[in-house]
Amino acid sequence: MLIGGAFLGFYRYSTHNSGGNIFAQYYLATRTFLVDGTSPYSDQTQGVIEEFFQIFLNQQAPDPHATSLSPIYTLILFFPFAPIKYFNLSRAVWLTVQFALFIISIILVLNTLKWHPNLKLFVLVIILSLAWQVTIQSDRLFVVIFK
Repeated sequence: MLIGGAFLGFYRYSTHNSGGNIFAQYYLATRTFLVDGTSPYSDQTQGVIEEFFQIFLNQQAPDPHATSLSPIYTLILFFPFAPIKYFNLSRAVWLTVQFALFIISIILVLNTLKWHPNLKLFVLVIILSLAWQVTIQSDRLFVVIFK
């Protein structure tokens, strides 16, 4: 239920707020590689990325050649998301996976420390961990959540 709610929240966030520039670049490079069979390093792929940024995000691509600077094996991270046709849906799934992995990592750290707090304290640890993560990464997202 928590993951489903997070997915709906991330999908709403993705559809109402532009962003995810780095994800968009790698998502598009991986998608053109898997769907169209073009190299992620080709000028055609770079053109797709630039066109996407201009039309869909109304901005210039931060670095249209970012994918050409990365080794091809970095696209492995984006393979599960590339078959998803719609960018906002793919971005929401990406954010949900990151959220789930974050929660799992907190649980693993607590188990490694052999600390098993009661439910109230565990929920407090999760909330404070999430607040720390959001504050470190993006003050804009923090304002959107608590607006």
